[in-house]
Amino acid sequence: MNQGYFSSGPTAQILTQRRSDHRTKHYVLGQDDQHSADVGARGQLVLPVFFDEGAGNKLVGVIEYVTTVRKESYVEDFEQIHNLLKDKGLKSTYMGKTIKVVYDGHIIKFRLPLSAKFIDMVREVTKRFTGLEHKKFQVEYADKKGIFFPISGDEVLQDCMNDSSLKGANFIKMHVSLEHIVF
Repeated sequence: MNQGYFSSGPTAQILTQRRSDHRTKHYVLGQDDQHSADVGARGQLVLPVFFDEGAGNKLVGVIEYVTTVRKESYVEDFEQIHNLLKDKGLKSTYMGKTIKVVYDGHIIKFRLPLSAKFIDMVREVTKRFTGLEHKKFQVEYADKKGIFFPISGDEVLQDCMNDSSLKGANFIKMHVSLEHIVF
């Protein structure tokens, strides 16, 4: 098997898994960066890497991206790594949920990792609904009965994601409402 080595930063590591056992080989970029067991106060993003073969996924390894300080979000890093892999005929996925958001008669879809923060969700919504950038708005999610609840922070978003996962839902339905200010 021909394996490529990719680095999104100076402390990236690739862990190549052996067939079906749980042992791994560590390929470390610099001896000072060997922190796969404990990253301490550093940040970490771990992604499986697959051959992009269309119908099936064949695991070729795992990328462990470690940063010197923990970041609030790794969504942009994931997208950058994903694009680099795509150029080499590889792909990566993360455990996440498809989010469907309705605003002003339009529907957008995007994926968020299960570990996403509130700011990640807001960033994705404003990236797609550019008219919201300078407005006060609220994102709400629908429970299984169709009742909408406001997402006000990380904890509520995580509850929403967890609830969706427990129910086996493939996507989470949300909508945007503008906050009207009365003078």
